[in-house]
Amino acid sequence: MSTPVQLRWAALGLDLGGSSAKLGIVAEQGKLLVIEQVPFTPLDSLTTVLESLQHALHQLRDRAAAQGIELIGLGCGVPGNLDPDRSTVLLNNITALDGFPLRPWLVEQLHLPAVLDNDTCMAALAEASLSAPADRTLFVTVGSGIGVVLLHQGVIVRVAHGATGEAGHIIVEANSPYRCPLGCRGCLETVASGRAIEREGQRAAAEGRSDLLEQIRQAKGFLSGADIAAAMAQGDPAARAIIEQAGHWLGLGMASWAAIYQPEEIILGGGVAQAGETWLQAAVAAMRSSGVPRFTGTVRVATARLGKEAGVIGAALAVLRHVSERGMSAYCQ
Repeated sequence: MSTPVQLRWAALGLDLGGSSAKLGIVAEQGKLLVIEQVPFTPLDSLTTVLESLQHALHQLRDRAAAQGIELIGLGCGVPGNLDPDRSTVLLNNITALDGFPLRPWLVEQLHLPAVLDNDTCMAALAEASLSAPADRTLFVTVGSGIGVVLLHQGVIVRVAHGATGEAGHIIVEANSPYRCPLGCRGCLETVASGRAIEREGQRAAAEGRSDLLEQIRQAKGFLSGADIAAAMAQGDPAARAIIEQAGHWLGLGMASWAAIYQPEEIILGGGVAQAGETWLQAAVAAMRSSGVPRFTGTVRVATARLGKEAGVIGAALAVLRHVSERGMSAYCQ
């Protein structure tokens, strides 16, 4: 990457997911200059998670300095709940971070202002910045977990713990043997998330329903959601059935959300939203066939234009905006 013209503003964006973190350098207007990814596992300790984040943050700081980019702050989206000050992680998909005062730690790492918010809120704000806001938009991230945020005329409706709520945990399969990482049995996350897709892919491979998935599993030692989507693209029927089923479950959730929030549009982001038209069509079909026609018949459904980079861009834009409005000292405490 060539040395850019000196930028007036640039920030670091950090998007924490249940199985990885995406980090990027973002200029004003949301231009993504650099992006990196750091993997996690559900069993990683707090020390392991923090060491991985510290290494990645310092690398990006040094990379920005080498290219003459002055960083003004760090924005971070987390997959779950925060305390009222948006400083400490209370309950989220990265168990090691529960109860950890993450924002002060981030400030300490880089000596820069830091803003912490729900990851779906961050992604929703980035997506909303691309166009004139609708009256009511429902932004849904489908990754390791499922986040749901309602925007009213471009502003997040915050109901609990700094977000719209936890609508990804609506119960859709009460007799399910599966629980989500937060302990909910049979919620939408257990059947429609990236973790659910990976679990069903592993089952299909182990039960001999897909030679292709078994070959991938043998070669890599595991199956990712992207692997299953790739197998579907190669014509694997078991992979296609898994992706369609995940889309169907999501559509049932969308049918319920449409009645509750009555959005004009639903925007789907996150890693699973990269699965393609098969997944999207299954979700829309299930929503329209199962929901109240008055609420589901006209709602527009689309995938996020910023794709899985929305969280990183939104996090950086959040800190750029806050620092611009309140000054450097406001978030350096």
